[in-house]
Amino acid sequence: DGGPAEGVAVSDGVSTWTTAADGPVEVAAPDGPFAQVSVPSGCEPVGPWWAPWAGAAAGAVRFALRSTDQPVPFSFAQVTDLHLSDGPEPVRLNHPDGLYGWDDAGTLRSKPLSAPADVLRALSGVLAGAFAAGFPAPAFAVATGALTDHGTVAEFGLLVQVTAAAPVPLLVLPGTHAHYGHGHETDPADRPEESAGMGAMTTWRYEQHVGPRWWSRTWGGRRLVAIDWFAWRGGGDGARQEAWLA
Repeated sequence: DGGPAEGVAVSDGVSTWTTAADGPVEVAAPDGPFAQVSVPSGCEPVGPWWAPWAGAAAGAVRFALRSTDQPVPFSFAQVTDLHLSDGPEPVRLNHPDGLYGWDDAGTLRSKPLSAPADVLRALSGVLAGAFAAGFPAPAFAVATGALTDHGTVAEFGLLVQVTAAAPVPLLVLPGTHAHYGHGHETDPADRPEESAGMGAMTTWRYEQHVGPRWWSRTWGGRRLVAIDWFAWRGGGDGARQEAWLA
């Protein structure tokens, strides 16, 4: 609300500090790519709740919060496996609800599983369904599972569009397909790691275009904690996530 906020948790994804009475917290040597704030109960972020350390002006990262009414009880919605796709629609489908069709050259093409409009329509349907059933509107929604189909840069761009246009605040948590971008587009930054029998994984595309893969926030006095279970299971940064949870 324009003034300093005391006691707010700020993290680098491994260690956590709390802000002093005048608002700041000093982090000598961050151990992760992001500064992120755990939004406290009764507040919502004004602008981003995370920022890359690399882009910090004069070594400082600033976050802003504002007060918001969070009555209890409340509800939130979970949507899963969005499979956002950026591929072109086939020109012709043999069946209206089929997953494959044909392009102008007669080549078999897969139909995009979800476009942004599909996801936004589904979120609006969740809100309408809650209202029709006599429930309070969800305070926010959490999207989990395979957020995109291939985990490519273009698909993550679509995900960012969806979160910005969603009819309810939308929090996201990566699932399996968010880690498979290297299998669909090559990049010198790729350093695939094995993921305990579920294929090799990379994480930089998600982090660069969407943000932190684990986070926490509190709403109406209830704490919500999210981790990247796929990377944790594979062991790539499981120890870092566990250190943050502790």
